[in-house]
Amino acid sequence: MVAAGRGLPSILMLIVLQAGCSHGLYVSRQVATAQAVPGFDRTAASVRIEARLGAYRRYTERYRKLYERSETGEDVKAEIGALQRPGFDDLVTDAVRVLEADPSDEAAFRAIEVMLRVKRPRPENIDQWSETSAAEIHTRMAQLLLEHHLNRSGFKDTARFVYLGGLQSQAGFWERVYAGSANHETRGLAAVNSMRINADLSNEPYLSRQRRQALRESARQQATLIASSYANVEGVKQQADSIMQALYSSVDTVLPDLEAVDLGGEKDALGNYRGRVVLLDFWATWCGWCTSAHPGMVQLKREMTGRPFEIIAISVDDEVGVVRDYSRKQAMPWINWHVGPKAEVLEEWSVRGFPTYLLVNTNGVVAMRTHRLDSTAKQLIRALVVSAEGDQQLIRP
Repeated sequence: MVAAGRGLPSILMLIVLQAGCSHGLYVSRQVATAQAVPGFDRTAASVRIEARLGAYRRYTERYRKLYERSETGEDVKAEIGALQRPGFDDLVTDAVRVLEADPSDEAAFRAIEVMLRVKRPRPENIDQWSETSAAEIHTRMAQLLLEHHLNRSGFKDTARFVYLGGLQSQAGFWERVYAGSANHETRGLAAVNSMRINADLSNEPYLSRQRRQALRESARQQATLIASSYANVEGVKQQADSIMQALYSSVDTVLPDLEAVDLGGEKDALGNYRGRVVLLDFWATWCGWCTSAHPGMVQLKREMTGRPFEIIAISVDDEVGVVRDYSRKQAMPWINWHVGPKAEVLEEWSVRGFPTYLLVNTNGVVAMRTHRLDSTAKQLIRALVVSAEGDQQLIRP
């Protein structure tokens, strides 16, 4: 749950806390310099922030249109490569000073978006996110959004950048949004995010069956609410349907067999690995979160050498040749399949974000569904493999 806010003066301190890392030191020096400059022009700073946000919106719209053209088979790689994504690092000082002067107006709302965009989780810091000052900044920005901007137009577009770490913290934020907002679209977004969090929580390992069922029942009730009250909010009903679909390939369900081809064009099937613990990894070469997990997966695979465990990496890249090229440069000592971005399995199992990991036990039952291979996930993998080894001992003559 996001606590009620303190006064704003702690924002500068939160940023200065980042002096332990190179980027944080850069930011704190920026702030120190800004403090020394008299006569800060808040209006001019607000104009700079709005101009950059406008440039970013134009960039994303251009990228969307290029992607749509690529879906028709048109070659737009050169045009995509020429796009320059606007950054926000140089606007941190402006954003902080705008917020210090007044955290409640439209300019402050835009400044909050800048702070959330600059301080975003990355693959290299996600496991320690809750311990970073960036996490404190997200907590403080979430407080400001709840205190001053709940009913502002565009709230839902800015709030999607809030990252509070654990699912329980995220749940608390969206509960307060739903309870406090009078905006129909914002409440629809809060409802579907709460639904998603309940579904994700139901896939956490080591839950009791009763708790898992209760979370899924909450998700189903939220789906009913969305269908009856928020189906006219753009994208919300589709997201809810996708979340419901994902429950058919969630923890404690039996996965149907899946057939695919490997990178050499040979047919293979998930059923061929029954009796072993299998980690399915839906990924793509363009996904930084996916590829950053590969070194840890290599270590895990080596640890499991000779044991009843397999990793099946399932690429959703457009072209199998891209995956072959990647596999020649990067160690991928596991089974590699390619299904492409429009495979039926992505719809049937509601695989939307990448990476998506499904851990399947020796009986084909899903034991874990997650987007991160953290220490808890690896602990569960090891436990299932030990259990599988015990089963193999029992059936030997």
